[in-house]
Amino acid sequence: MKKAKSFSCPNCGSPIDLRFPEKTLSVTCNSCGSILDTSEDVAKIIQAFKEKQQVKPTIPVGSRATFEGQPFEVAGYMLRKDFDGSRWEEYLLFNPYLGYRWLSHWAGHWNYIRIIPNFPVDENDQVLPPERARGNYTWNKKEYTYFSDYRAKPVYVLGEFNYKVSLEEIVKVYEYINPPESITAESYRGEVVWSHATYVEPKKIAQAFQKPELNRKPSGVASNQVNPYKGKTKWAILLAFGLTLLAGFVSYSFESRYEKKIIQENTLVKNTRGLPVKREGNYRYYEISQELGEVEFKKKQNFRFQLKANVDNSWVYATIFVIDEAKNKGVVFTKEISYYWGYDDGESWSEGSQEEELITRTFPPGKYFLFATFQTNIKGDVEIHYKIDTDYPPTSTWFVLNFLWIWAFPFFIFAKKLSFEKRRNGE
Repeated sequence: MKKAKSFSCPNCGSPIDLRFPEKTLSVTCNSCGSILDTSEDVAKIIQAFKEKQQVKPTIPVGSRATFEGQPFEVAGYMLRKDFDGSRWEEYLLFNPYLGYRWLSHWAGHWNYIRIIPNFPVDENDQVLPPERARGNYTWNKKEYTYFSDYRAKPVYVLGEFNYKVSLEEIVKVYEYINPPESITAESYRGEVVWSHATYVEPKKIAQAFQKPELNRKPSGVASNQVNPYKGKTKWAILLAFGLTLLAGFVSYSFESRYEKKIIQENTLVKNTRGLPVKREGNYRYYEISQELGEVEFKKKQNFRFQLKANVDNSWVYATIFVIDEAKNKGVVFTKEISYYWGYDDGESWSEGSQEEELITRTFPPGKYFLFATFQTNIKGDVEIHYKIDTDYPPTSTWFVLNFLWIWAFPFFIFAKKLSFEKRRNGE
């Protein structure tokens, strides 16, 4: 290894030793912060600082790490910013055999970057400058989607660089992503430099530098960070589909055990004009009573009442009594049938239904007397059709509830996936 090249800073006179003299074209003075041109034997000032900035890199210049199975040393450090207020760190890494690589860091997110010599092609298989092609690019048989473009400039530099650095240099950056990868074009005065970045988890960065403190949880979402819910969405949908089939099979098997016996079906027609008007508060209504018959259960069973009424901007309130004749005790069930419609600001609206269903709890074996009263505000002919089943399976509600529970999980995963992408585009 050749001996490091030494010289004095032309701005402050402090000694400077180059780690990589044959590769370095610019270096910063550790004492005054001036940027020096080292391409010739005598160092020249590119940019002098009246006051040295106080910036502490997350990884010190001179640190060593292992990437691609080879040792790298941090040759230079650069703090950059865009014109929306975001700032990020970039580290220039050097290996005498592999050359230079970059490592970028923003809010705990890391990217390993290398310059690519062969330019990507656009959707028409043409090599176009990024300012003329905002669509997708293909590189190394992978398609990268346009993500953003912005202007960037250095804020602070430290160490050695293989090109002449200037804090006044403003580049136009175009970014295309295919997580966990991205390709970036930096355009400056007609020259375009393309680079390829791979997202690296903080744990691997900490292992590469043997610095456990680098393994910190990132904040926000990086542009090429893999969406952790991407693969889980498909898996969750397949799981939910399988569970739905299983629930359907269980529901069908359970339902087949019930007789679903129809014990009565009838239509009650009554004109309310001859009935007395009853009052309850501000409500006026007519009341119709109807015996629904007697039924004997040999085993535990329930009732299902299907009700249909000619309600039209009106209502019928059904009260059904199930009376245990042996105990002379009864249970009351109620169901409202109402249907309203109209127009509001030229648009039609409706609410309610002319049909309703009521499924009771299970009753023990015995004889039961069924009785119903129907209260209504219909003045004129009232037509109520009722159908009574016994031993009706309650699995329809069970299946619906299980269906909702089963599919809540994939919908949750899908929502998290969309939320992650929204945060990515918002950063």
